[in-house]
Amino acid sequence: FPVTIQEREEEDRLRKGAEIAAIKAQEERKKREEEDRLRKGVGPKPYNVFIVYARKDADYLEELRNHLRPMEHAGLLNVWCDREIDPGVQWEKAIIDSIDTADLILLIVSTAYYKSAYIHEKELKYALERHEKGEATMIPVIVRPCNFKVDPIISSLQALPKNALPVTSWKDRDDAWLDVVNSIQKEVENLEPLYRALTFEFTFCTLRH
Repeated sequence: FPVTIQEREEEDRLRKGAEIAAIKAQEERKKREEEDRLRKGVGPKPYNVFIVYARKDADYLEELRNHLRPMEHAGLLNVWCDREIDPGVQWEKAIIDSIDTADLILLIVSTAYYKSAYIHEKELKYALERHEKGEATMIPVIVRPCNFKVDPIISSLQALPKNALPVTSWKDRDDAWLDVVNSIQKEVENLEPLYRALTFEFTFCTLRH
């Protein structure tokens, strides 16, 4: 017998109901997994950070990494740059793989950044693709004065430190870096609502153990 309109509507209603139930069940399962992790003293999975930099800015890379280490020790971030590549590993593949899994992509911006062909032909291309898809967040960090405002990519993003004042232009560079990492921490908080529910007491207890 031909299917009536009412029967078809009923089938659609049941199918949608089953889909909604499946989504809710998945959300509940994830919630239980997170609760189990917290109960066992295991924090949320750290966010992957990829740093794009020019060789001449290696000193600024090291300064940034040092200021990010407290967040790494607290289990909030997993920071990666090409210095992490082991001998014998295909370095370009390692870089692309790390960009593909990054949650945050930090761009160390200076005149050297604009001089690097590899950054613009390779790293920035992949990073921008993931940023535009909403799969990662790109954050420029201005370390030395340069004419970045004419750059359509960098000028469209919220640059750090505050007011995009280059790190070297601050009276105290530590204050500049602190402003940078505080802003990165806020971005991490925005990435995962669960993180906002965690207290810093939990983080510090983890460190003490």
